[in-house]
Amino acid sequence: MSIRNAHLAALFILLGSILAKADLIMGVGLFMRLKFIKPMEPELVDHPPEGGDWIHEIKFDGYRTQLIKDEDGIRLLTRRGYNWTARYKVLADQAAAIEADDFIIEGEAIVVDEA
Repeated sequence: MSIRNAHLAALFILLGSILAKADLIMGVGLFMRLKFIKPMEPELVDHPPEGGDWIHEIKFDGYRTQLIKDEDGIRLLTRRGYNWTARYKVLADQAAAIEADDFIIEGEAIVVDEA
């Protein structure tokens, strides 16, 4: 795996936030395929919020993506729900190594280079 692909996979996992954990939902042992969750859209404002209760992060330009892993396998979906698993093969391979049976991770998929 190239450094670029490793950074892509690592940053997606680090920037993503876990939205659902099927183990908690499916306590009775029944299988339910995890479904796409429509992500929150950013809101344009004139000035960022101020004060000690706020933190700010750098906005990387990429593709909003959900990574879903369940009994059906791994799927990577765009913010509109299109299946881009084949385009994100590196991320799908990295997700397979996560030691959890099922999850949804949502974040910005980006490519980091030396520029």
